[in-house]
Amino acid sequence: MMKRIFSLFIGMLAFSIWVTICNASGQINLIAAGKETAVFIKADYKVGNNIVSKTGTGFIVDTSKSPGLAVVTNKHILEHNIGGQTMAPFQVTIKVNMSDLAPTLCDASIVALHDNYDLGLLQFKLPENKPPDAVSRISPDGIEYYSLKGACFLLEDSVIDDDDLREGLEVLFSGFPLKLGSDSYHNYPVTRKGMVAQVLPGSHEIVIDGFASHGNSGSPVYCITDKGLKLVGIQEAVYPDANIGYDENGRINSLSTFNSGLSLVIKSSVIREFVYKLIEEGRYKGTWSKDINAKEGGKTGKI
Repeated sequence: MMKRIFSLFIGMLAFSIWVTICNASGQINLIAAGKETAVFIKADYKVGNNIVSKTGTGFIVDTSKSPGLAVVTNKHILEHNIGGQTMAPFQVTIKVNMSDLAPTLCDASIVALHDNYDLGLLQFKLPENKPPDAVSRISPDGIEYYSLKGACFLLEDSVIDDDDLREGLEVLFSGFPLKLGSDSYHNYPVTRKGMVAQVLPGSHEIVIDGFASHGNSGSPVYCITDKGLKLVGIQEAVYPDANIGYDENGRINSLSTFNSGLSLVIKSSVIREFVYKLIEEGRYKGTWSKDINAKEGGKTGKI
């Protein structure tokens, strides 16, 4: 009898370990899919006789409403303020992950910049030859195009509902903090973990508890659910904290800032609304145009 109970116990333990391993393997595959959506962005600006570059992260989105892939990122990467004037980049390039994360450098152009929120939309041109991991799709109006299999967030299916945003929800975000993983030979985004720390009713933003660094701007924030990977939002900014020193008269004589570990994230529902409105207004048609730029394509009309 004891042998049977022991055997049953060993069997249940083995099954439990097997389930744990399977779940862990599934999570690893989903995280890998989230990483594949992340792209490294470089925007170049002419400042006098010099070229100033701003770098950050974006991620690929797709929608059945319009053919063609797009990249969502932060507006502050695609604008440069100097002397009170806002400049548009003369060149934007992105690195797209294809075939086991081998990087492909693509030209990009700015479709639009959000007037109220820190959002921008890029379109990019894939290589002339069909990528090995691309799949053909047909748009609602019968246009054939190809998408990158598993390397994008489909806005119809992969966006978390606002009602499901709860404080304590575990999230992941992938990007290129401090330019890590963005060198000439690799394109390996860094993935970090955090949780939703604050959800304010009616706000377009949430706060997450998770360390982000320079270069994480534009990173996709996502979570793993029983229905697969869901986009939570986009990294926007970090909350700085500070150590303040005072002299004997109570005046500040020293100030050092540091990362508080809290980040602002624009909700994915806002991203979807942004892209859908551009499609409805005919400003994003999914067709490549190198002539689109921040001044002509990004400031016409409020979103």
